[in-house]
Amino acid sequence: MKKILGVLTLHSVFNEGAVLQAFSLVKHLQNNFPDWKVEIIDYRFASLLKAYGSPKDRRTLALDDFIANALPLSGERFFNDKDRDISDFINKRYGALVVGSDEVWDLYYLRRKRYLGLIYRQTGRLVFPNPYWPGAEVDVPKAAYAACVGRADWTKIPGRHRKEMARRLSTFSVLGVR
Repeated sequence: MKKILGVLTLHSVFNEGAVLQAFSLVKHLQNNFPDWKVEIIDYRFASLLKAYGSPKDRRTLALDDFIANALPLSGERFFNDKDRDISDFINKRYGALVVGSDEVWDLYYLRRKRYLGLIYRQTGRLVFPNPYWPGAEVDVPKAAYAACVGRADWTKIPGRHRKEMARRLSTFSVLGVR
């Protein structure tokens, strides 16, 4: 078995709390699994990069430097939501996967009028499905650690998405949420 543990988290933002939680989670995993190499899968989705922009002041330059030099990032970087690309990478490289912590499952659905009624349409930074919701296509043991849905309103999520979310979550060995 490969002794590399991959972490999918929100790590590449100019937010001290997100960067600190990513760093702390990696340190915690390194301390508790000393025989394993731990690294963050460098997934930086386009809408979040657009929202934060490029580093432009001392604070964001310092955070950018910390992300690049203090976080153990995977050698490959992903910028899109193509599950298969990231899933293939995870299957080839890692012996296990941790998803979380932070609001990795935060989704937004807005109600829209449609010809014969109302529908809920996704908006916001992330849309489902995305790499933070790995399913059976990722065939290594998976654990959710302090994963959070943020302000997501589950009553607005269409039934087909709820069923797919349940199917994907059923492939996890351990679910830990906050």
